[in-house]
Amino acid sequence: MNTPQHQIPQGAGPAYPDDMIQQEQQSIYRDPTAPELNDYGGEEYHNPNPRKRGNTDNNENPKKRAAVACNICRGRKSKCDGGKPRCRLCTELNAQCIYQEPGIKLDAGDRMILERLDRIEGFLQINWNGAASVAGSAMPHPPSRNTTLVGSEGMADNRIVPGQPSNFAARTAVMYPQDGEPVTLMRPVVAWPKVQDLISAPFSPQVLLELEVDRKILDPKASLSLDFSSNTNYIRAFFEHVAVWNASVNPYDWPDFYERASRSEFREGPESCFVLFVLALGAASYEQLAPDAEPPGMPYFSAAWGLLPSLIASHNILSSQCAILACNYLLYLVRPLEAWTLLSSIIPRLQVLLGKPARIPREVKELCNRVYWNAILLESSCLAALDVPASTLPKSSPSAVHLLPARFQPELYGVFQEIRDDHPWFLTALVTLHQLNEQINIQTALPDATQGPIATNLNTRLTEWYGDRAFPSSPALPPSRGHLSEPTLEYLRTQYFLARMRIYRPYILSVLTDESMTLSPLPLCHDSCRACLDSAVRVLEDLHLTLSSSPWHKWQSAFAAVDAVLIVMGASLSPNLSLLLPQTEEVTTTIEGAVQIIQSLATNTSTPSLKRAAEMLKVAEERRRELIA
Repeated sequence: MNTPQHQIPQGAGPAYPDDMIQQEQQSIYRDPTAPELNDYGGEEYHNPNPRKRGNTDNNENPKKRAAVACNICRGRKSKCDGGKPRCRLCTELNAQCIYQEPGIKLDAGDRMILERLDRIEGFLQINWNGAASVAGSAMPHPPSRNTTLVGSEGMADNRIVPGQPSNFAARTAVMYPQDGEPVTLMRPVVAWPKVQDLISAPFSPQVLLELEVDRKILDPKASLSLDFSSNTNYIRAFFEHVAVWNASVNPYDWPDFYERASRSEFREGPESCFVLFVLALGAASYEQLAPDAEPPGMPYFSAAWGLLPSLIASHNILSSQCAILACNYLLYLVRPLEAWTLLSSIIPRLQVLLGKPARIPREVKELCNRVYWNAILLESSCLAALDVPASTLPKSSPSAVHLLPARFQPELYGVFQEIRDDHPWFLTALVTLHQLNEQINIQTALPDATQGPIATNLNTRLTEWYGDRAFPSSPALPPSRGHLSEPTLEYLRTQYFLARMRIYRPYILSVLTDESMTLSPLPLCHDSCRACLDSAVRVLEDLHLTLSSSPWHKWQSAFAAVDAVLIVMGASLSPNLSLLLPQTEEVTTTIEGAVQIIQSLATNTSTPSLKRAAEMLKVAEERRRELIA
């Protein structure tokens, strides 16, 4: 039976995590002298300058200035006499004198957001007016410019699992080109020889962006009544199955958040917005997504979405935390453009917040770090297929140095026993893989990517990552087939094969460009091409497992599989590369299965970019068969 309007049933309180039940009566989840959660990162934490004093009653003959200076005087930093219609300086300069009434004072974060929105608007306008719409006409983005130098000495912090080797973290720190240096980009797969002959319709990041822009706007309608009878199940599902994917919720603070939200009946306040997003994600994990039905958790998401605008403009970590949870649900709905738009509003604020770590309270520093990395990873996922601007994180300021995610420290919240619902290991694995992928994108684009030890060194680091981060407690290689014990492990296995495919794909391009490449030197090029093709086939074979086990990464996983399909298609048309593939019938079955999965996902989620990708692959497969026959 549905619960009346926003009425909280008995027993639906924050009974989870289980380890906190005994501590709930003590109400010591945080330091009672600590500031309120909704003030984290706000102006209240700015230490006043003791040397800066305001005017006192003892000041005599204070300088008289106009209440409002004109724009000319303000720009020249000159004293304005406030004359109307023109002040003295504007009269001397014969300039137009404009007085702008004081409004809301913009801080550094607000200005950064406005400047970035101006750049985005100009970028989109140029894109609509002059973008070429031919396959392969647009080069993809350079690797995301998010500086990922980690640790105080430029290497990652290995606080997660004691005893882990530190050489991997040091070797995966990415050195980026300085501002103004050209970045060489690898040709997109759709523009490769033999592959481009299979592509008929325009297919490029710009085309995909246009399709998503023209998509019907997501307009969630908040329900007048919400059913909170399943809160306990949804909260448990969140901490058991969702929290590990982003680690952006502090389980030590969760009961306090839930209690505050319940006092307002989940109708208002940042805590209500936060809890409603958690319930939405928990419901999405607890219930199955059925075609032509309302997605699980949508009522909670709609209610939280209505509270988000008033929260997103505030300077606190809770607003960014809510935005990260909202982006995860948007990607669950396969709405990448809305997720990127939301991320564009919080990343500049995170830059400002983390740029001055001394002002961040100790109890939220780790949470800030996790939210930052979530934003970087989510943005990287959106940049993988859409031609949208990347954030420009500073490369030399202290905010360009961040530690890897670590466990929360219970003593900061008045708790003296760690609870099992803190899952930073998976986020750490994704962060270190992101750093390695940055190196892969840069080094495989070099002119000599197929010469020397570049691929070998990158593959060695990938193997270290897979053993140290993805499977630290069990033998990782060779990766096993079929279902694994955890969905997160299946996702990391697929990411391993995707990274391996990207490491060796310059060799595939070289052979498709010049078939004689397989003869000189024979072992190196032959083995590298086989490694790339074997990895691409594994990505396609595991695609159904990846999409079912990681509902928050459906869109990016599908587009990663598109590249794998095109690489296999192009190799099957090469006299030399086709010998490294399985039998023709097996290759055809694998390609058809992947195309069908992508097409089914596009239909169930009404995603135009995925629909275009599925149509392109379907036509390309028909042409491939004709050429082979």
